[in-house]
Amino acid sequence: MGVVLRARHHHTGQVVALKLLPPQLAAVSDHALRFQVEARAAARLRHPAVVSVVDAGEHAGRRWLAMELVP
Repeated sequence: MGVVLRARHHHTGQVVALKLLPPQLAAVSDHALRFQVEARAAARLRHPAVVSVVDAGEHAGRRWLAMELVP
């Protein structure tokens, strides 16, 4: 449920996987809520087989989730 890009975190300079909620899905409140719940759930997980969440937020009406980039 999103587009994932390779990006550089603007504060830390860390290379991350950036997951963006597409605009057409962001317009549907159910999808936006599910994306937010996913971000919160993923941020609480700590396991070697699960990528860690670095940051999350919203910019210009687009929700995003920055995660550890695994080569």
